[in-house]
Order: sequence, then C-alpha cells, then structure tokens
Amino acid sequence: MLTTVLLIAINFSKLVLGFFVVGWVTGTAQYFFAARIRTCGLSLSDGCSLSDSECLLAFSEGGLIGAIVAVPTGLVAWFAILQTKATDAQVRTVVLGSVIGGSVLGAAMGLLSVFATPVLTLALAGIVRVRATPPETRDPVRA
Repeated sequence: MLTTVLLIAINFSKLVLGFFVVGWVTGTAQYFFAARIRTCGLSLSDGCSLSDSECLLAFSEGGLIGAIVAVPTGLVAWFAILQTKATDAQVRTVVLGSVIGGSVLGAAMGLLSVFATPVLTLALAGIVRVRATPPETRDPVRA
C-alpha cells in the first residue's frame, strides 16, 4: 500500500517536473522571439547584436513565466484531454507543437502570446486525442 502511494507520488512529481522544464524552454524561446523580432527582426547588425543580458532576461523571466503557466496547462492536457493514454509520439507532437507554436506566437503577438500558448497546447492535445481514436469508436454526437 505504502509503496503504491510512493510510486504514484514519484510518477506525479516526474510529470510535473517535465511540464516545468518544457514550459521553461517554451517560455524562454517565446520571450526571446517576442522581444527580439519586434525590435531587431532577425538582424544581428546595426546595433542589434545578441547581448548576454537579453539572453539572460529571456531565460529567467520568460522561462519562469512559461514554467508557471505550463504546469497547470500540462496537467489539464495530460489528465483531462489525453487521459494518461498518450504514446511517446503523441506527447512529442504536443510538446514540439507547443514550443514551435509558442515561438511563432511570440514573434507575432509579442508578450501577449503567454495567454495564447496554453490554448494552443490544449488544442493540440485535443487534436492528438481525436486522431488517435478510431473513427468507428467516436461518439457521433460529439463529433
């Protein structure tokens, strides 16, 4: 009994840590693109060199915001939408879609993309779940 509870706690902790790390990476990339594209575009000339402080700000502030937002978003996606039945490939699709999509949203929307990226992540999880369900077992009322 105690070992089962301990195993569940360890697995849940690993899950939350994974959401935290993915959120940190997504938030860092998103913050960097949101700040960088608006001021310099993709140019590294004309006074738009890549500075240490710019990278540190994206890593610390953007990463922290991304991690804080990613934990509840990840828990909803994993337990409510995917219902803990996702394969590694499906999780990879959602994670990479969130990182790439968050970066594109950061470049397009600026810092407001922090509110759109969780919606994108949940939509990707829903799409992955629907595509994994065979058509003959789908509920026609909900489809």
